[in-house]
Amino acid sequence: MNTGETPIVLSDVKIRYYYTKDLVINEIFTCDWSNITAAKITGTVVEMPVPKPNADSYIEIGFIDDAGILNPGENVEIVSRTGNSYALSLATPPYSEWNYMYDQDSDYSFNNTSSDFVVWDKITVYISGELYWGIEP
Repeated sequence: MNTGETPIVLSDVKIRYYYTKDLVINEIFTCDWSNITAAKITGTVVEMPVPKPNADSYIEIGFIDDAGILNPGENVEIVSRTGNSYALSLATPPYSEWNYMYDQDSDYSFNNTSSDFVVWDKITVYISGELYWGIEP
């Protein structure tokens, strides 16, 4: 959500979720839905060159060049998943393979106290490469 007073160019925004890779291999990011359309969302799985406690990787979510502007008071919702490329290719149940071998309890950015949208400073937001929100691990 843009809580500021000026518009933000979405292609300048990057969001990072820090986690431990555990035993998952061949990871990919998939955006299932967004209120600005999933085609405007990008996602990259990055292994950190210097792991931190509870974080050896992160998912970096961004936006394509023509994703538009986020005006003050507006927000972007993203429904996405990351996991083994084979498991994510399954279009029908069982969906349990989607999180194959992840242990979210060991993830820096995981909030196990909420199942709703909340303010959470262990997910970081960068604008034009500068940390804008959150606390890096």
